Formats: sequence, C-alpha cells, structure tokens
Amino acid sequence: AYDGGYDDMKAFTNMKKLKTVVFKTTQKRDNISFRNCKKLKKVVLAEGTEKIIDKQFYGCKNLTIINIPKSVKIIEKNAFKGCPKLKL
Repeated sequence: AYDGGYDDMKAFTNMKKLKTVVFKTTQKRDNISFRNCKKLKKVVLAEGTEKIIDKQFYGCKNLTIINIPKSVKIIEKNAFKGCPKLKL
C-alpha cells in the first residue's frame, strides 16, 4: 500500500505494467497521479473520495472502467484527458 510521499504527483506516473487500481479507503492526499499508465484499464475509487484532480489519469489510453462514487464533488479539468476508451 502506498501512503504518500514527497512528490505524489509522480508517484505512479509512467508505470508500464499497472492494469488495475483499487482504493480501499479514501485518498488521504488529493494529488496522487497515474499519468501515462498506458496499460491501466480499471480504477475503483472508495466511497468518501471527494475529488479527482487535474490530469490525475491523463494519458491512460486503455482506461475503460472507473466508478465515480456519489461522494465525488469535484472532477477537475483534464482529469481524464487522453483516455479515449473511457465513457463517462
């Protein structure tokens, strides 16, 4: 489990084999990024998540499934830019 660190914006950027992300609890930080994880297909966000940040999933070209809990109040601009297979 990842609990944050110095530069969360780059924590999971460009991971080549990452296919699924499941948050079992709400994000303690709102700036964890999965940019350019090209094999990422599925994301499960925990209920209680309130925000999806700008470019959080930018360039995840194979992302096809993401649940958006009712608790999400903000989806920032370009959160899913470069995700052509995702249908929201």
